[in-house]
Amino acid sequence: MPWLALLLVAWTLLAFEGTRHNAYLGFDDTYYVLENPQVRAGLSWEGLGWALRSRDASNWHPLTWLSHMLDVELFGVDPSGPHLLNAALHAAAALLFFGFLASTTNAPWRSAFAAAAFALHPLRVESVAWAAERKDVLAALFWMAALCGWARFARSRSRRAYAGTLLCAALALLAKPTAVSLPFALLLVDRWPLARCVAWRRRLAEKAPFFVVAGAASLAALWAQGGAGSIHDFAQTSLAARLLQVPVAYASYLGSTLWPVELAPLYPARSPSLLAGASAMLLLAALSIGAFAARRRSPALWIGWLWFLVVLAPMSGIVAFGYHSHADRYTYLPHAGLFAAAAFGWPASWLARAQLRGALALLALGLLAGWTLQTRAQVARWRDTSTLFEYTVAVTGENAFAEAILAEVWRHRGESERALAHYARSIEIDPNVPRTRYTYGTLLLGQHRFEEAIPQLRASARLQPEHAKSHFNLAVALEQTGQQRAAIEAFRAGLAQQPDDAAARLFLARGLLHLGERAAAATELRELLRRDPDNALAQEGLARLVASPPPE
Repeated sequence: MPWLALLLVAWTLLAFEGTRHNAYLGFDDTYYVLENPQVRAGLSWEGLGWALRSRDASNWHPLTWLSHMLDVELFGVDPSGPHLLNAALHAAAALLFFGFLASTTNAPWRSAFAAAAFALHPLRVESVAWAAERKDVLAALFWMAALCGWARFARSRSRRAYAGTLLCAALALLAKPTAVSLPFALLLVDRWPLARCVAWRRRLAEKAPFFVVAGAASLAALWAQGGAGSIHDFAQTSLAARLLQVPVAYASYLGSTLWPVELAPLYPARSPSLLAGASAMLLLAALSIGAFAARRRSPALWIGWLWFLVVLAPMSGIVAFGYHSHADRYTYLPHAGLFAAAAFGWPASWLARAQLRGALALLALGLLAGWTLQTRAQVARWRDTSTLFEYTVAVTGENAFAEAILAEVWRHRGESERALAHYARSIEIDPNVPRTRYTYGTLLLGQHRFEEAIPQLRASARLQPEHAKSHFNLAVALEQTGQQRAAIEAFRAGLAQQPDDAAARLFLARGLLHLGERAAAATELRELLRRDPDNALAQEGLARLVASPPPE
């Protein structure tokens, strides 16, 4: 039914058309577009080389970088074009999902519901309305194209279809490495809806190239995330705590699926209680046992549930990425299996009864309409950074990261007092975030509030001793309050990390001279001239120091 496909695309675009009014966010969009010189230069051979080797933004996803470069070529830095393109890519992914289900089940209405639920659910907003999440919609497009290619291969055994599927899988991984679960998804669809009568050894052999590609992408992702420090050290979080977090994360995603309200881009990480973990485990066990028991009369229910569990596994929390407990965007591809189970898990005998069929159709339409309204409302909350994070703070409660982002927003807008209030609140919630301490301290320093700046900069230097600027700014604040000896120690700590900083070494020499330590000051000036022979200030200072006699 071509008109069903057109309706699906139109409905999806209607749900997300509000993204054209949204601005770039001061939350990853800066790294991906606004302050990224490689992306802002547009498409080029040099840009291609950079995209292939870059691990900026803690990710390796060259195809995503190239798509952002294409955005700049087409739209400049106007955010409306990239946002609408995200919506179009999402609609195309939903269309391919519909095509896959309809062609393999011969049930267009159920397929349309599964694809529409996947497309319209409010949990999609984060992936579609956030320009930096181009990787999500791009990976989903090629993931769904791979499903369609695999269905064609299952029917025809065509080498061309196999190669096309493998290419789509590789492109999905080049857009977002979390598509590593695609080979497992292909194993699942062999059981349903393809119902392939193929031995397990042969099925695994067919997927071997897919697992190789996925393994390579996994190594690249670990290289990118680990090099940027985005993967939390296993020593920081015990294995027991991470294992406890996994069922709680799954239960949270199921809860948000059923009741998608108060959605936010950042949910603060909180250690789950043993009771919460045990309860979540019991829930998952009960659902898994029920789906397994129904596997013969309702294979869609079993396979759809397994899809949800397997595809979500890389983002389940067993490896901690970033500082959030879970994220709406992680449900993007896992939801496809869940909604396929919801659409096809009903016994066929139920749908044979006209009254029940009509009631289910009305329920489905009502659900989709309600989700559409919620999705449009959520899209509006992504209008700009301050709107989004004011809402985030309102619905998530104590959220140090969101408070810090709001502080940055107001600082850039020149509203220092509002920024200071949000920095203070962020530190009150979590005093151990060095960047927040540093930016709060430097803002106070810029306002000549030296006594207030010192504890913030001292904490920043303690939390990140390798950050030279924390030591240097602390030294300036200490010097301004007459704590000359402490300032000298702070300058030395900073120079240990950044020995070529000429300004800091000049300040250190001046401080030593102020304390009467002429020999030590001369040593610092000579070290500066060794590193920078043409430094006129160092030459002049050393000449004066040598020429002038020491005080009596």
